[in-house]
Amino acid sequence: MIVPRSRRRAVFIALAATLMFGAAIGPTGTAAHAPGISRFLYALGQVESGGNYTARNPTSGAYGKYQIMPFNWGPWARKYIGSSTAKQSPRNQEIVARGKVHDLRHWLKRGAAWRTGG
Repeated sequence: MIVPRSRRRAVFIALAATLMFGAAIGPTGTAAHAPGISRFLYALGQVESGGNYTARNPTSGAYGKYQIMPFNWGPWARKYIGSSTAKQSPRNQEIVARGKVHDLRHWLKRGAAWRTGG
């Protein structure tokens, strides 16, 4: 599958923003509740769907504000909501996206620490 240059750029910007807002969180803060995560999720939702909770990509089947792929929804909903059959309501989309970004931040942070010896 060929990924358009604009999509690759958006992914790069999203990952860079994740690292940047993650670095701004102090030792007592958490990514799930950090002020920066709300701004990041807003921007991500705008890039993916224009903020539309019912957007559907006719080619991939990705759905919702964050364009979550159908095969990811079940496992992610189970992890972050507690049910793999949870509806893709706006509230549930927010919970799942916030949980996934939180986990990605920690994954990226661990990788950076490993590469820098920290």
